[in-house]
Amino acid sequence: MPLHFEEAAANLLTNAALDPISKTPEYKACGVRLEKIMQPA
Repeated sequence: MPLHFEEAAANLLTNAALDPISKTPEYKACGVRLEKIMQPA
């Protein structure tokens, strides 16, 4: 998924933290939790 633009869907999944000096968003460094979803038989 593209993450280079603020309006990209991947950015909705990341945190809103900014670098304190450059004010660059931390789109590439955030914790995640994955859960397996069982498909119906």
